[in-house]
Amino acid sequence: MQPGTVDGNALLLDWKLVSRTFPTGLFIDNKFVAATDSQTIDIENPSTGAHLATVSAAQAADVKRAVKSSLAAFTSSWRQSEPSTRRALLNRLADLIERDANELASIEAVDAGMLYRMSLGLSVAQAAETCRYFAGWTDKLDGQSMRIAEGMAYTQREPIGVCSAIVPWNAPLMITVWKLAPALAAGNTLIIKTPEVAPLYGQKLAQLIVEAGFPPGVVNILCGLGTVAGQTLAEHPLVRKVSFTGSATVGRRILESSARTNLKRVTVELGGKGPTCVFADADWENALAHVTAGITVHNGQICAAGSRIYVQDEIYDRFVAEFSKRTRDAVAGDPLLDSTVKGPLVSAAQRARVEGYIQKALKEDTKLLHGDASSHASPKGHFVPNTAFVDVQPSATIMREEVFGPVASIARFRTEEEVIALANDSEYGLSAAVFTSDVTRAMRISDAVECGQVTVNMWGTVNANTPFGGYKQSGFGRDLGKEGLDEWTNVKCVKVVIMEFHATLATLSIALLVQACRCQQGNPDSDPYVPVYTECPENLTVRNASDGLSPQEESWRSTRGKQVMTALQDYLNTANISDFDIQGYMDKLNESTVPIVGMSISGGGTQSGIGGLGVWQAYDARYPAAVAAGTGGLTQILSYITGLSGGGAVTVSLIAANNFGTLEAIGGVTNFSAPYDVGPTGNETEFFNNIFENAGAKAELGFPVSVADTFGQFWATWLPQNSTYLNYSDLAANGSSLAEGAGPMPIITLAEVVPGQSPEIGKIMYPGRNDTNGFNLTSYEVTPFEFGSWLGGRVQGFIPTQWLGTSMDNGTAQNSSQCVAGFDKFSLVQGSTTNAFCAWFIDDFYGRPIFAKRSIHSRQQGSNETDDIPIPKGQEQSPLVEIVNETASNFQQTFNESMWATYPNPFQSYSDAMGNTSELLLVDGSLTGENNPIRPLIIPDRQVDFIVAYEASSEGTYSWVNGTSLQNTARSASEGGIPFPKIPRVETMITKNFTSQPTFFGCNDTSNGPLVLYLPNSPWTAYSNYSYQMSSFTDEQLNATIDNAFQLATYGNGSFDAEWSACLACAAITRSAERVGIDLPEQCTRCFSRHCWDGKESDAKVSEKDLDLKPKLNTTLTFQAWNSTVWQEGSGSSQGGGSGGSGGSGGSGGGGGNGGSGGNGDGGGGGSGGGSGNGGDGGGDSGSSGSSDNCGGTGSALSAHAIPSGPILCLPVLAFGFAVWG
Repeated sequence: MQPGTVDGNALLLDWKLVSRTFPTGLFIDNKFVAATDSQTIDIENPSTGAHLATVSAAQAADVKRAVKSSLAAFTSSWRQSEPSTRRALLNRLADLIERDANELASIEAVDAGMLYRMSLGLSVAQAAETCRYFAGWTDKLDGQSMRIAEGMAYTQREPIGVCSAIVPWNAPLMITVWKLAPALAAGNTLIIKTPEVAPLYGQKLAQLIVEAGFPPGVVNILCGLGTVAGQTLAEHPLVRKVSFTGSATVGRRILESSARTNLKRVTVELGGKGPTCVFADADWENALAHVTAGITVHNGQICAAGSRIYVQDEIYDRFVAEFSKRTRDAVAGDPLLDSTVKGPLVSAAQRARVEGYIQKALKEDTKLLHGDASSHASPKGHFVPNTAFVDVQPSATIMREEVFGPVASIARFRTEEEVIALANDSEYGLSAAVFTSDVTRAMRISDAVECGQVTVNMWGTVNANTPFGGYKQSGFGRDLGKEGLDEWTNVKCVKVVIMEFHATLATLSIALLVQACRCQQGNPDSDPYVPVYTECPENLTVRNASDGLSPQEESWRSTRGKQVMTALQDYLNTANISDFDIQGYMDKLNESTVPIVGMSISGGGTQSGIGGLGVWQAYDARYPAAVAAGTGGLTQILSYITGLSGGGAVTVSLIAANNFGTLEAIGGVTNFSAPYDVGPTGNETEFFNNIFENAGAKAELGFPVSVADTFGQFWATWLPQNSTYLNYSDLAANGSSLAEGAGPMPIITLAEVVPGQSPEIGKIMYPGRNDTNGFNLTSYEVTPFEFGSWLGGRVQGFIPTQWLGTSMDNGTAQNSSQCVAGFDKFSLVQGSTTNAFCAWFIDDFYGRPIFAKRSIHSRQQGSNETDDIPIPKGQEQSPLVEIVNETASNFQQTFNESMWATYPNPFQSYSDAMGNTSELLLVDGSLTGENNPIRPLIIPDRQVDFIVAYEASSEGTYSWVNGTSLQNTARSASEGGIPFPKIPRVETMITKNFTSQPTFFGCNDTSNGPLVLYLPNSPWTAYSNYSYQMSSFTDEQLNATIDNAFQLATYGNGSFDAEWSACLACAAITRSAERVGIDLPEQCTRCFSRHCWDGKESDAKVSEKDLDLKPKLNTTLTFQAWNSTVWQEGSGSSQGGGSGGSGGSGGSGGGGGNGGSGGNGDGGGGGSGGGSGNGGDGGGDSGSSGSSDNCGGTGSALSAHAIPSGPILCLPVLAFGFAVWG
């Protein structure tokens, strides 16, 4: 392999007795990696023009990857690292630079064209010195203290965060370290963009970074085009500072990008047109030596080059002659040779630029002193002879613009005042030099010249302890020195009020109490509901949604995949798919290619969640009836289960919090028969006090508290024991069932309410009736791993659920020692997803006492009522209202008495749309119009193959399902460019009975989206769309709802299609079989032809009056999770009587009719198995007893708010009916 050639990803250099192999990839996270799409840049040797190397070229995605790495390093240990640690690392880096000085100088010689001896003595030496200088500053980032009228104040310097350095090609190593050393000393992380024409030094420096021991991500080094990598750094919202050295044109673009995006800090050094003022009294030899060096060192490719030479009139001619003699005959050659005095320009483009300026000067009739183009050594290299023009006018182009080459412009002056005016006659102001024996004059000129650095009787010194930077268009900000260190820090001022002794003591006492609370994390005896402050974890940042799934979820999917592999084979063995080689299919699968199956449970009140439990049970292999139906086992291969409102708080919460247990086990920890707004019998006062004291304690520590906190705790009395204090993230704790992959990941969806854009509260109380569509609100998901949003809305990012209450700003914790744990209470998540119910608890909504009991209302079939539901006579308020209101009033001032769940906003300033909003206002996820939480399951990164969507929304006029939510999901997916099956219009859904039976969508879909099984809640064995305001359910009602869902999910236990179990299994494996190249049997094709929408819309004119609401089955209850009640179905009319009249008689097996409104209606007579009727609603007395028949027992006399009518549950004593309402 020849020196300078490329072999794979490595570059071999063999110069100055150095033979080393260097990687050519991008340096990210202490590793060398290829660029996106393997983009590269070719590098040439400026001395020969020959190809030198090919290196990776960073694309925008690579920059984002580097930013993520730097942010992770910053927010973990680096920003809080000990000064001694940073000092040791910088000193170690200096040692390594000096050790490998020969290699580094060789690289700069062949890559940037710098003379080897110059690189060794200046660039490399200065890099080592700069590291050591700033290493000494790591423990000296001091602030100031001062007295103020109120007490005292002090300042402290803090690191900025993720920073970037965009480095020029003229002295790349030295200028890189000018930025790297102070940035790291101050505790920042740094992304370096090396120059695309001379990047090879960066590859070597990266190796030294690793060897020195810097943690991954502290320094990332990228080569790339300025228009791509540089621009992305300048625009990236998580990059807090850019330090740039280069042209004024690019500097302006960086400033524009900063102004347009996140107003990041910017330091720019943009070149110069340095004046050199030589007075007649100057030391002759010293002046000539320094002035000559000022324009010839590195071919004038130095921003501080002394290219404008002003010589006092008395010595002008003599000086010009001697200057020409010393510069005109310089011979160009190989920069690696010690004998070479002049190297090449860095590139062909730079050579053309310099020669262009020379030609323009000649066209402007500027007098040429010397500059013979034939004097360079090699026609192949980028050599330009030293060139000088004399008697140059102030208006000449070469006197005004930075040439950045070996071109001197010489002019004469007479007086001190004149030369000051000439020196300041420039847009630039970087540096100047004065040569005189008169120190007083030198001081006067130094004061008058408009520039950042003045040297007297010398040129070109660089010192790590002195600041370097410019005035005017030479930029602003400083490199080097204490001032250079300050550029990499933020200043914070802290003011402390000194109070009287007793006030101070009180303040101290409160602080100690708060600290005591913080020290009691995890102690259930000390306000276990209250979040606690604790030290932040490493790498706590907002994760960008564009990065895909979190590492935790990816790891969990692999764990879950192993469990699914085993369960899948068991499931297929019982699913009755004919002519299918199960083993052949399984042999082609692994944990990453198994079918990804999800289940979604819609909102629609508690009944939707209870129905969801029925679907879970219908597919659970632990139930003999499910196995007998051939559907048992689908539950065991679920990877995700999603829910919102009742579906989230009941189905998902119960299943997840009970380790994915059986329904019997779940039933053992629930108490649906006790209204959640009453509390445990005999312990009511303590119950309510605990709830409000929990919320009050949380508010007193400064956390936002809303009615979702209190309502969530009420709701938790229905759900798993101790769920009030369980953290949602605890579900994923090590050793948990979820962490071990024993069940699907639970996902709860919420919607953000934006002040000024929110719907009226009444609209949320009746979600799904097409009045919540169009709000276009941000949809959030809560998993045990993360909280955040994927698509659209105001943010696309995630934060770990465990740290949900932490105050974040622009993606990072505002205070790394003050993170919050325990905000993610299980009960708060439940209260958030069900907070449409919270409106019942708000005093000013109904204008009645806060916790007035109104949970037993029902609505009759056919009602189109959407306004407030009156509270029946005698039930205006709960017996505990006085206790509740008295308790609540103690904390009233600290509560947010709206229905929104209030969370600290972890995405504050993370996106332009989010802005500086400090709190998130969250509501039931149905507010997005998608009352079935399918959205998390169609995120492309999750690659879900099959979705079981149980729908129990109150979407239509008659409070039954009509497909609206599914249509909204399809529309949302289409707008977001996400594959999802086409969904038909409502008329087609009704005409083809898709609203009353299981239906597949997407069987013949070509969009690569999931296949969807739509399970609409409809009467199979019960009128199961109970009011979502019901706050208690009898065991009979629970069993009826569960059995109805079971019959729906199993297609009537297979009685409507004997192949249904096979059809279900075909759907589950279709997408994975396509992936691994397995053909499904003809049976699957037959199934889909029967049960999958063919894509054709119906032209029939139908309305929701045409919904099929007749129960489909005469069955006995299949499940006995709560009791042993037997279900019998009859037929007959259950229509109520007219206004003021008696209820109609129940038909055989039908429910008793409801009494007419306004009168003293009597209950309808019970038919065979019939139930009692309801008394008239709104006035008069209770209805009389309904008669009974066959089912046994006497009908019950019910009050005016009696249980509504429907099919009959036969009980030992009483017969009750059910409402038709969603």
